Amino acid sequence: MSVVIAGVGLATAQENSPAALPWTPSKWNVSRICYPAVDSSLTGAARWRALVKKALADLGPLTRSTPLFVGSCNGDASRDWEQAFDTSVLLADTPWANERLPVFSSSCASGIHALYAATQLISAGAIDEALVLAADILSQSNHENFESLRVLAERPSPPWQPASQAFILGEAAVVLKLVRAEERNQLCGPELGSDLVDHDGLASVIEGFSAEAKSVPIETLFSRFGHTLGASGLLSIALAAASEGDVLVTCRALNGACAATVVGNDLLAKPQTGKRKWHKAVTPGPLMNPVLKRVASEALENRPTNPPDVFMLRMEKPLSPPASAIIGGRLLPSAVLEITPGFASQLVARCWGFGGPALCLVGDVDQDVYGLRNALEESGMNVFQMNLRGSGDKRGVEWNF
Repeated sequence: MSVVIAGVGLATAQENSPAALPWTPSKWNVSRICYPAVDSSLTGAARWRALVKKALADLGPLTRSTPLFVGSCNGDASRDWEQAFDTSVLLADTPWANERLPVFSSSCASGIHALYAATQLISAGAIDEALVLAADILSQSNHENFESLRVLAERPSPPWQPASQAFILGEAAVVLKLVRAEERNQLCGPELGSDLVDHDGLASVIEGFSAEAKSVPIETLFSRFGHTLGASGLLSIALAAASEGDVLVTCRALNGACAATVVGNDLLAKPQTGKRKWHKAVTPGPLMNPVLKRVASEALENRPTNPPDVFMLRMEKPLSPPASAIIGGRLLPSAVLEITPGFASQLVARCWGFGGPALCLVGDVDQDVYGLRNALEESGMNVFQMNLRGSGDKRGVEWNF
């Protein structure tokens, strides 16, 4: 039996061309357009919930008995960053409001990381079905942070061409309903990896897939929907499910996370798996956040003898930038990257020379997501878990918890 896509819910931009930003742009902004999907008057958690409500509605009545896996790059993108991933707020008015669910967060690979967890649990027989939700919204703070990184474009790239230089921001919520069956829209993967100084993570994860699958990098959707961040991977997979033949969806995130998934009717090959090996460990460059400095200083001495199959970082709350990282009300580019939750898991991967899956889950560190770790270990995988407990700069760091 395979894991298949039995239903899709989408909330995306509906116009063929971008609109003006729903706020007054700063005079230094390069990009002054975006791809909105909901009422521009909504902001923060209200905007996130409205987007998700539209996507969930496509699937009809839903109950909390169906496991939900949530992925997001920036949560509600609120100014109170440590609260931006609180699912009791984000999932209010849904059946999962009181479930204390964590959020898989790893830049634009966030949704695919949530998909990885769901497919692993279904394949292991721990659950029979799942909903995988990925959502990210337009917000002024997000826009300013990407402007700081100088990755936003003045105008859209040509249709269906990779945006190699810059992009326009969009927003989306995507929900995939997964079941175990034998029919069209089977999923092979996702396979996850990490880019390292001596290791191309994306090339590694796609090696075992069928060479006959059509490759679709997530950037090819930017000209139609904008870059939807953590939802972009699931959006590509949802559209691939409507295509003929096998389609290979690939993702290389800014933080170094990589992923590949094949969607098809008659999958010709399964990804190859084998014993992992250590790659070149790298001493990170200067870090601004004191918690990340501590993590980097302790990482190598806590590296296991043999590489794990999965590295899992549980983070109670996202890291906030230090005061020194804010100049003129703007975050320095290095601080923009550091506060993204998945930066921490990829930091450990680089310090170790680990090229495998490096997951980051934001939320209650003691909440085992539908028995994910137990299911992985029962299927024969070696899981190394690290916890970052508490908030602010003084956090408990637990290695191989």
